[in-house]
Amino acid sequence: MIVAPLHDGNFQAESVDRVVSAAMALYKLHNAADRLQVQHPDCEHDFPDPMRQLAYQMFERVLGEGTEGFN
Repeated sequence: MIVAPLHDGNFQAESVDRVVSAAMALYKLHNAADRLQVQHPDCEHDFPDPMRQLAYQMFERVLGEGTEGFN
């Protein structure tokens, strides 16, 4: 999961999308397109709570037990 805010002063969301588009070809090749996702919160360089919760859910789903203490 990639969190690329729309108004980030360090990174441009459009550049992130281009990199993800290129990487998606490899993910598709390995039947894992559903494992690459990008979130674009409408904020500056930050990791808002909704994005943090999505990350915690991903950790729990991918890593399994023992990660529920993250959130």
